[in-house]
Amino acid sequence: MDEAVVSQLMDMGFPRNACLKGVHFTNNTGIEAAMNWVMEHMDDAGWFAHNSFLFIQQAVSVHVSVSQISQILYSIHLTITNVLSDQNC
Repeated sequence: MDEAVVSQLMDMGFPRNACLKGVHFTNNTGIEAAMNWVMEHMDDAGWFAHNSFLFIQQAVSVHVSVSQISQILYSIHLTITNVLSDQNC
């Protein structure tokens, strides 16, 4: 069992039990496979439900961060585009 992958998944807000199952059922093939497995089995009865609020709270937090990062990157893109456009004049 790759405890580093379990820990990374838990840092994303997934409950430990779901992380353990994700790593186990993907044969320790890495974080991406385990995360995909957990996401695909979120609706399974029992093992995920007790931490659903924590997961939703974490997902909203990550979503906001991704949105903010996207806005920053877009702003940087516009700035670079304007600078390059000014240099070609």
